[in-house]
Amino acid sequence: MKFEDSVAIETAVVCVEGRVDASNAGLLDAHCRTHMADHARKSLVLDLAGVDYLSSAGLRSILTLGKHAQSSGGKLVLCGIRGTVREIFEISGFLSLFPVADDMEQAVRLAMA
Repeated sequence: MKFEDSVAIETAVVCVEGRVDASNAGLLDAHCRTHMADHARKSLVLDLAGVDYLSSAGLRSILTLGKHAQSSGGKLVLCGIRGTVREIFEISGFLSLFPVADDMEQAVRLAMA
C-alpha cells in the first residue's frame, strides 16, 4: 500500500494505492491520523481510486477514521471508489455512512461544508 498526501484548503487529503487488508489496515489509520494532526486538519478526504482490494479490516479502519474526524468536529469524505471496492462499500452499507464524491474537487467541497 502506498500513500500520497496533500492538503486542500482546510482538509487533509490522502490518496491510497494498492491493497488494504489485515496486514496494513492499521497503517492506513495511523498514517491518516498523523497527516491530519501534522497539518491541524479536522476533516479528511480519502481517495480510494488506486485501491484494488479492501478487506473487512480496511473497512474497520475507515470507520475508525470517520469516527475520529467526527469527534474532532470534522468529517471523512470518500472519493474515487470504483469497481469491486465500490461493491464492498455498497454491500456493507458504508456508502450511507460517509459523504461520497465523484472527484477530488467535489470531495474537498463536501469536507468543508
